[in-house]
Amino acid sequence: MKIRQGFVSNSSSSSFVALVKPIHINDITKEMLDGSIFTFGTYLYDGRDRIYLTSEIMLKYFKLFPTYREYDCENDFIFYKIVAGESFTKKDLIGGDEDTYQIISEEVDYHCTNDIDILISKYSNLEIKGDYEEYISQLFRERKLERINKNIEYEN
Repeated sequence: MKIRQGFVSNSSSSSFVALVKPIHINDITKEMLDGSIFTFGTYLYDGRDRIYLTSEIMLKYFKLFPTYREYDCENDFIFYKIVAGESFTKKDLIGGDEDTYQIISEEVDYHCTNDIDILISKYSNLEIKGDYEEYISQLFRERKLERINKNIEYEN
């Protein structure tokens, strides 16, 4: 039996099917940004927005802003790692623990978010003048410093 990986197209959306493992944003490192980690965002015109994490700046953005608004409610971005070349059993698919594999099937819009500029324009109410990457990196450093200072205060 042949298995096709990728998109099956029939309109301006695609049927996206993948074997994945959920992964927490704090467990994602810059070394893992090889195009195998993604999340779904809001519904676009013809399907969901699929966002691949492909750069360190996108990872920083999601660590700073882990939710988005849709239909007047807050939603958390849920991240998945595509499983490729790993062996698994039926028990892995129905195990119920955090290491359980999942099969995801979703209609995905062709106009998905693929870089930091589009990500910020779709999901952020930040009004950034100038370089997005520099602004987010600076904000990330400031938040990291805040966490370090809180830990120091806690230890004392």
